[in-house]
Amino acid sequence: MRPNYFKLKEILRDEIEEKFKSGDLFYSQNYLIKKFRLSYATVTRALNELEREGYIYRIQGKGTFVSDLIEREKNTSEKIKNIGIVFRNINFLLHPYIKKVIEGIEKTGYENNYHFFFYPLAGRSITGENGNLFFKSIDNKELDGIIMCDFIDRKDLNFILDKNIPVVCIGHYYKGASVPAIFLNEDYIGEKITEKLILKGHKRIGVIAGPISQAISIGAVSSSLLFLDGYKNALKRYKIEYDENLVKESDFEKEKVIELIDEFFSLKNPPTAIILIDESMGVEMKNLIGKDVMIKILKFSEIGEEVGRKALETLQKIIKKEEILNERIFIPFKVEDI
Repeated sequence: MRPNYFKLKEILRDEIEEKFKSGDLFYSQNYLIKKFRLSYATVTRALNELEREGYIYRIQGKGTFVSDLIEREKNTSEKIKNIGIVFRNINFLLHPYIKKVIEGIEKTGYENNYHFFFYPLAGRSITGENGNLFFKSIDNKELDGIIMCDFIDRKDLNFILDKNIPVVCIGHYYKGASVPAIFLNEDYIGEKITEKLILKGHKRIGVIAGPISQAISIGAVSSSLLFLDGYKNALKRYKIEYDENLVKESDFEKEKVIELIDEFFSLKNPPTAIILIDESMGVEMKNLIGKDVMIKILKFSEIGEEVGRKALETLQKIIKKEEILNERIFIPFKVEDI
């Protein structure tokens, strides 16, 4: 059952669309309390939500006014769409690739009258105690769609889908779930870059990838897992034995990357080449000074904006009930110059 503030918000939003134009003085808080016989807290929450969504604005001492947003809605015949973007933590937004992805989402969204809300889950469950804000946004159907930039629990995904809120994933998908996902051609990239290193004489090739075991544990297929498949294919083709000690997982935290690099060079037979599938790791290359090793850093940020654009365009199609022909949508990444 939807709370009273949400019902009032929808009533007032409809009235704004039907009765008001940009700059009009809107109802006062006291008027709404008396008219609808609701509490001060309920009316305040409804007005705050309308202001957050851009329908109204307040001028201290003068009152509440209707914004020009409603005029744009009338011109486009589309209501504002609220899109949730799920990611790991605040530092994740500083990642070069993710930053470009968000830019691509925002540019495409602003052109289509979308608003964005960011949810750093930091590994928390949506339905758990610490996931209340996101949980309420979903439970009250305040979001028109969600873009997943990080893994979530399978039960949390099912919770969202049960609410009929469209979801698009970036860089991972869930086995058995009908959820579109945007990928680079990571398996091809992994195979080609590994092959190039082999042809240059390298037989011991290290890889520092993103979370793999976490994805497997929740039934997800991640971009790092696909990259690793390509890496293994290249080794197999050239009859080089796969060594699990040469593959490391990282959450892309600087301190952890330093530890992983040190682990490589503590091996009895260390790698002569290392592939970093995350360009933010490049800042740690100072730790390799004096080491006889080739480093290959994949700069996926070059194509990040296109990934973000495609993710939102796909979500938009689902919201509009348009058919999605492919649930796995690949954005090609050129490897000729790697």
